[in-house]
Amino acid sequence: MSRFRQRLPQIFVFLLIFALDVRSRARAIDAPAGCTKTGGVCAVLSDSGLLRKAMPWGELRAGEGSSYIVVSDSEIRLIRGHFLIDSKSSEKNPTKITAAKVSTLYGDFKVRAGQTFFDVKDAIVSFTNISSELTYEPLGETQFYDLPRGFMNYLTKVTSKGVAEAGYPRLAELKPLIKGWGSLFASTEIGKFRTDFDAFSVHWSKAQKIVGPWYTETVEREIASERAEEERAARLREIQRQENAKWKKMFRERNYLGVDPGDTHD
Repeated sequence: MSRFRQRLPQIFVFLLIFALDVRSRARAIDAPAGCTKTGGVCAVLSDSGLLRKAMPWGELRAGEGSSYIVVSDSEIRLIRGHFLIDSKSSEKNPTKITAAKVSTLYGDFKVRAGQTFFDVKDAIVSFTNISSELTYEPLGETQFYDLPRGFMNYLTKVTSKGVAEAGYPRLAELKPLIKGWGSLFASTEIGKFRTDFDAFSVHWSKAQKIVGPWYTETVEREIASERAEEERAARLREIQRQENAKWKKMFRERNYLGVDPGDTHD
């Protein structure tokens, strides 16, 4: 029974892949070679299906309707759409793994030794660590933060302080991930997708075990912070109410000699 319970996450993922009707593309198209910003601005729009781009650090996959810019051999700027960044070891030197630099409107990322899925929209950049060493730096900050495997997070609008808002890391949501990630594989690659997802499910299961107490602690701190802010706001409202009452009373005493203007008695 214990062995069966240990395999439940993998069985769940296996069934979920079929239940969600993953729409893999019929074929994948390789992006043009020699496309870098150093030779002129190189912006790419994937308007005819799945696009693959070989890079020194590994491979970029972009879904239909996605757009990106090749900044350099080491950096990709994601504009909009679904993307898979797959950082691999060098064929010439298998022990050397080069980090992929990824930039977006709301922050920068470093992806090393594995895969990261990005869902990029105008107002939000969502990212899921599938199997990589992933760090991210919100726009306006000078520090990179780690996102463990099996977790997801997002970056969004820039605050008045000039810093992009970042969410709290949370357990990866399987349904949207399977649909988005699965769409970045050709129909002939569905076997590879299932293999990669099976490996991811191990990371996801480990994340699921630690997310309970870790997430609870994070939420409790946030609730306590919000509660303290609400109490502070309530105190300010009470002070304002008392000030208003004082000035209202003073106005009545000066103009009506202590008589309520609503008093109509003779």
